[in-house]
Amino acid sequence: MKDERLDFEEDMKIDPDALDVELLHLANLYAKYAKPLAEAEDALRKVEEEIKVCRSELILKALQGKVKKLRRVNDKEPTGQAIEAYYRRHPDYVELKGKRNRTAFEVDMLKNAVFGVNKKTIGLQELVKLLLGEYFAGPKLPRDLTSENLERARREEARSKVKEKLSSEGKETKRRRKK
Repeated sequence: MKDERLDFEEDMKIDPDALDVELLHLANLYAKYAKPLAEAEDALRKVEEEIKVCRSELILKALQGKVKKLRRVNDKEPTGQAIEAYYRRHPDYVELKGKRNRTAFEVDMLKNAVFGVNKKTIGLQELVKLLLGEYFAGPKLPRDLTSENLERARREEARSKVKEKLSSEGKETKRRRKK
């Protein structure tokens, strides 16, 4: 997921003069977003489990009397409210909740991207229907899909290299500023 750049705006563009190439590219486009979505959902499940474990450990620590300054009833066990206040404010718990929120945001954005790819699929299908109904003035000569697919791949690779270079230049600028 991290090595392949996701550019939703670029991926949602449709070339009306190459509907056939666009349709051929849809399966790859779907996989480009579906795999990171599955990985993000897995990460979210793991973080939620970490939160549960952290909470349990903090509650046990409080019940075993290892936490000072917890409000106690008749010098016995701390109250439920005191234990809850303790673990909810604990830095480890707060950090995990923040991580969970960031991961959930990533999941939501990737779900929206997959939804967008599905909408693009529907849009392409409708454009093909319009083309078949001779709504557009289409090309009269047969086209070489192999060369058009290669050209598209070259454009995407060039775009990726430019973005990578811009990203690395931005990181270098940040390093210089820190010094």
